[in-house]
Amino acid sequence: MARIFLSHASPDKPTVRRIAEALRVAGHEPWLDEQEILVGDSIPGAVERGLQSTDYVIVCLSRAALASGWVNSELHGSVMKQFSSKMTRVLPVRLEEVSPPSIIAHILYVDLYPDEETFRRGIDRLMRSIDGHAARAVTRP
Repeated sequence: MARIFLSHASPDKPTVRRIAEALRVAGHEPWLDEQEILVGDSIPGAVERGLQSTDYVIVCLSRAALASGWVNSELHGSVMKQFSSKMTRVLPVRLEEVSPPSIIAHILYVDLYPDEETFRRGIDRLMRSIDGHAARAVTRP
């Protein structure tokens, strides 16, 4: 079971909820802001705790996400953590036709658009990738 932070923009919430549900069904623990941040919590503090305790960060790429200061901050923090510790892996998913930001342009992404079939195939590929990365981590000396 992996702990997975879902970085996204608010307008993408309906699709992100579907991703979170697919992760739950597969036995993973998605971190989704609306479920994890309580009234009275410091939003930046809760996000930082979520990022620190995660195995993977799924970055949901869309025009709204690329324009979001929150998503950019989460992305840069996640990439720096990946480079420094090799413990958190960034998994980009495209929700629409956008170019990934340069900081993750070298990372293979999966598309979850333009239709339901592409979404299902993309989710399957995402789950296989999470399982594959977990298996590699176990077999490394």
